[in-house]
Amino acid sequence: MAAAAPFVLVHGTLVGPSTWSPVADELRSRGHDVIVPHLTDAGRDEGCFWRRHASCVAEAAGEGDPVVVAGHSATGAILPAVVEALARPVVAVIFVDAQLPPPDGSSRAEVASERLRERLVDVLASDGTYPHWTDDDWQDDLPEPETRTLVFAELQPKPRRYFEEPLHVPADWERLPGAYLLLSDAYAGAAERAQALGWPFRELGGGHFAIMRQPEAVAGALVDLSRAAAAA
Repeated sequence: MAAAAPFVLVHGTLVGPSTWSPVADELRSRGHDVIVPHLTDAGRDEGCFWRRHASCVAEAAGEGDPVVVAGHSATGAILPAVVEALARPVVAVIFVDAQLPPPDGSSRAEVASERLRERLVDVLASDGTYPHWTDDDWQDDLPEPETRTLVFAELQPKPRRYFEEPLHVPADWERLPGAYLLLSDAYAGAAERAQALGWPFRELGGGHFAIMRQPEAVAGALVDLSRAAAAA
């Protein structure tokens, strides 16, 4: 049964694992096993961020029974590569306010939103890094100062080549047992694509970091979507 499968909660590649901590705690309180991998940038010298991040998830998940994989934010672009790297079967893949995979070989810069492309202009021109967020950037979505402090403490600013590297997207990724959880208007387009694929869908609202601010609602949605995706 999908409800008994452990949840693998994959944080956005620009932030850290604490973004999933409230949801992980809530799922555990409901009797679910939870794995929260830490996607680090160690191994940059290999010149492939997506492969490193997929390996981080695979190493944390290990081997065993089927799992449910849920990915937040920019991690959505590499979720199929994550699934491919796992040594465990996957019963559901849930995109949580996340980008859907672009065409194979595309870069993050090529498929970034207009807002993000504007922010990346200076990074790509000067070999700088992104993001370096301030309180003003997330005042609305993260009104609690202590929550912003936690997110900012785990920021992983990325260099130019992270945004320009070609991503690996398996050709049959759309056949995954997928589902989509929409939290903010920024990902409405991705949610529409997911619905066009016939995937189970839920909209909660609450902003991009509702995973920190509304853990009970998010955890409930993940359980429901995992069951729906596994049964589809």
